[in-house]
Amino acid sequence: MEIDYELALNTELETARTRISRALRPVSKLSEDTARKIVSVYTLAIEPNFIPWMIQSYCYLDEGRARSALLRNINEEINQDHPEMLKRFAKECGAVYSFENRMVASSAAADVWKLFAGGDEIKMLTVATVLENTSSIFIPYLADLGKKLGCNDFTYTNIHGEADVEHAKALHGGLLDLLKISSSDTPRQAGAVASSLIEAKSETALFLERIFRGM
Repeated sequence: MEIDYELALNTELETARTRISRALRPVSKLSEDTARKIVSVYTLAIEPNFIPWMIQSYCYLDEGRARSALLRNINEEINQDHPEMLKRFAKECGAVYSFENRMVASSAAADVWKLFAGGDEIKMLTVATVLENTSSIFIPYLADLGKKLGCNDFTYTNIHGEADVEHAKALHGGLLDLLKISSSDTPRQAGAVASSLIEAKSETALFLERIFRGM
């Protein structure tokens, strides 16, 4: 039976979006300490890891839509210094880089890094695609946390709110191409491709859930 990869990809991404939405507790019900913890853990997990994840994915891929999309993303992250934007946002929010927050962030990020260990292109690109396709949910949430905490510098959330829409579309198309190319007529190969997609989606969604729950 032939797999409809576009349907499969859209289903997995929608599942990820639903999981992230459910993990985001109403900002109005959070204490300032809890809101600050979420911003702190997010910063500790994303700032040192996001660009390396993108670069590693780029290095493993051959020419195609996915590689071009990753390169554009990497260039924007570095040339516009998105890590510094995030650190300024976190500082304005009064981020606390405690041992506990570092442990939560490093543990969550370590599980994502495991997806890169085997050189599976689909898993690596799925991480990038899920992050970009769920950012329309968690970036506005970060901005709301910032408002609660008295932040005045929303460059990070404003930039990502605009740019991530295009990145999400481009990576979706690139991953879809890769899924089709990597599969074959044999059920075993097609099953392995689908398995990689599902596993990476699940682990990336879990990563975000852990960040926004501070666990």
